[in-house]
Amino acid sequence: MFVWALLMRKKEDVRKRFEEHAEEIQQLARMSFYENILSTLIEKGELKPGENVLDAGSGPGWLAIKAARRVGENGKVFGIDITPGMLKRAIHNASAEGVSRICEFREGSALEIPFSNETFDLVLSNFMLHALSEDEKQVAISEFYRVLKPYGRAVVCDVVPSEDAEETLAEWSKRFPAVERGIVRHIAGHLREWNLTSSGKLLGMFGLAGFKAIERIEEPEKIPPLLCIVKAAKQ
Repeated sequence: MFVWALLMRKKEDVRKRFEEHAEEIQQLARMSFYENILSTLIEKGELKPGENVLDAGSGPGWLAIKAARRVGENGKVFGIDITPGMLKRAIHNASAEGVSRICEFREGSALEIPFSNETFDLVLSNFMLHALSEDEKQVAISEFYRVLKPYGRAVVCDVVPSEDAEETLAEWSKRFPAVERGIVRHIAGHLREWNLTSSGKLLGMFGLAGFKAIERIEEPEKIPPLLCIVKAAKQ
């Protein structure tokens, strides 16, 4: 069974399930529809050379690696994850991609980010919030705010609920190779098992945390219709 369908709220169970399916996530991150998502997050993050970036829930590290290429030798990217197996893959991937001097990974939870206040120019997060309860989502988003510098940005992507999720994703995924369509359908079939929060409520959580200039990014040609990308600023 695909890993995201197995996620539960307890930290130890989440860690165990990610460990069991780490290789599947490693392979997923190389598929074209996922590459589109990562590229959009990087584009909307508006990274500049020399900036400091956090990837919360970094998994195998592909988003952090893309960010590292943007910030360059004078910048720094940190990825945090609760799963040792994911961290091991992320470290390997960063080394293989030639960005290990810029990109560092360490164990840590979005519920208690292991960095000081006002450390980062940008916080990124991709497919992490759905593993949390609604109360935990608010804690994590507040943590994003805490570790951002004044005028820092957050760009976050996650899944939102839909009554016709399977049909919507099946139609959208026709543009991709058959193997990817199968994975998309498999994910859609398990949406009800995730801790999904509506896009409106998710945007509201950013407001409660103190963020301003909050917007939902929609690019239907690149991003599946059941995903919500939120961009917000700390002012």
